Amino acid sequence: MILLSIELWLALAHLEMPEKSKAVLNKAHKAVPMSYEIWIAAGHLLEQEDYAADLLEEKHTKEHVDKMLAMAVHVLCAHSMLLTCKQWVKEAEQCEAEGALHTCKVIVSATVVMDVKEEDHLTIWLGNAEAAEVHIHVGTMHAVFAYTLHVFPDLAGGC
Repeated sequence: MILLSIELWLALAHLEMPEKSKAVLNKAHKAVPMSYEIWIAAGHLLEQEDYAADLLEEKHTKEHVDKMLAMAVHVLCAHSMLLTCKQWVKEAEQCEAEGALHTCKVIVSATVVMDVKEEDHLTIWLGNAEAAEVHIHVGTMHAVFAYTLHVFPDLAGGC
């Protein structure tokens, strides 16, 4: 039963040094593949590693965070563990609060269309952005607006 405890896996990952933390989270993915919390923690860890590499002036990109979280959404779908769009926005806000702005952006980009009818995209996305603003999550709001402008580029002329 301990192997299935998301909280214990996350606690262990936080106690380890980054190199070992990555190994812990990889084992956690195998033990509990339907945990979005573990996937998000892995994204946050990768983002921290990229930030440290940038400080050392090494050339790293955040592409592996993008790929890993996109894979996470795919795996979660395969295990029928889907959060609603609103729940994903809350997770993005939490990542932002923890300083993982890129992970926040990737979560928004990978999940903003989930469970939203195409004709409702603009209304729902603007509502999500306004809700993020109310909660003072400017990074999440920016990510939703950026995605919205990507899909509806004609809106940029009216801003």
